[in-house]
Amino acid sequence: MKKAVIALSPSQDLDENLDHFYETLKLFQNSGFFPETSVVSVIHPALYMMPSTWYRDSRARLAKEALVNLEKRVQQRFKLQNIKVLQAATDSLEYLGSMVSRYAQRCGSDVLIVASNDRTGLPHWILGSFSETVALLARHPTLVIKPHISPKEFAATPHMVVGIDVAVPPTSQDLRWITEAAKTGGAALDLVYVNPKPRLLLNTLQQGKSAKSPQSILESIQNKLQKSGLDVHSSVVDEGDSISQTLVDFAEQKKTWAIITIAVPRSTLRKRLLGSHARRVLRHTRRPFLSLHKG
Repeated sequence: MKKAVIALSPSQDLDENLDHFYETLKLFQNSGFFPETSVVSVIHPALYMMPSTWYRDSRARLAKEALVNLEKRVQQRFKLQNIKVLQAATDSLEYLGSMVSRYAQRCGSDVLIVASNDRTGLPHWILGSFSETVALLARHPTLVIKPHISPKEFAATPHMVVGIDVAVPPTSQDLRWITEAAKTGGAALDLVYVNPKPRLLLNTLQQGKSAKSPQSILESIQNKLQKSGLDVHSSVVDEGDSISQTLVDFAEQKKTWAIITIAVPRSTLRKRLLGSHARRVLRHTRRPFLSLHKG
């Protein structure tokens, strides 16, 4: 993770959560991650108390004002090369997320970084979350930094937990990305497969399940990563309260710097009946969450 694009709100409002975001970001940067960092923001109609026609006519001016405000807010908070403000015609979360994701891809970045807004309760379910939308829908590696943790609660040296689905192992492209990301900051890796409780429906919906044991699949992945000189361990953990919570608990015990989940193709039926483990991990964990989803 050498080149990063950070998505920030253009709002001037002070936010204690952003202080935690900046502290965690600096921790990563001080350890060698994100040596090339830029910021992207998006203005949209919902930010301004004006008719939509006025907004369209004033977008260029509003974008310049937002740029000035962002420069003041992030000055000396972390290392960065430049700031870009995009102009959106709508405030749809999917549209805004797509804009920043496409911008990150055009910049050739390794990862898009977003701050969690810590929305919980009924408003979360009704309105959704920008960070969740980007992390789970963007076709670009996305790191969500959450506000619930301070740098002193991370392991002394960089460490990442990678959730593995043995039914659909990581591709060579996935492993190359993980290798480069870990090497950037000298991070150790834990590959984790959560062995699910017996479920008739789950067994019926499993696709492409290998005859090999989960441990042998993990060891095969581990060997490939170790050939690149990485410090890698693998574990098969029995499911506790849920698959996602078990992975979150494992990461918490390790004081990991990030939980990495790898997006895999799912049938529509399997998605609807089983939901998204990645979404649940993102909601349950207080540690940085990285969705490795490329397209």
